[in-house]
Amino acid sequence: MGTVNWTVTNYGAKFPTVSSSGYAASGSFTSSASAANITSLSPRPGNVVSITALQGTWIRFGGTAAAVGSGHYIPANQTRDFEVQQGDAGTVSAIEG
Repeated sequence: MGTVNWTVTNYGAKFPTVSSSGYAASGSFTSSASAANITSLSPRPGNVVSITALQGTWIRFGGTAAAVGSGHYIPANQTRDFEVQQGDAGTVSAIEG
């Protein structure tokens, strides 16, 4: 079992390629070899989600269950940033793999 740490912000108004200082939420989640929704993470379109995975982890947005080999892969001890698109709002699922 590993840990997934996450933060949600918005894009900056003047420089849309960077996150704004407008903090929305953050948290920590214990990941496993079974797909599960990341507790309390439910971003909206336009949010920027930064996810750090301590184990190699697959991520899916928009209420789709994560599966090994499908979605966004985050290598162990790496952070990835995602801009949430219109069809991908809602729950975020994670599975180690």
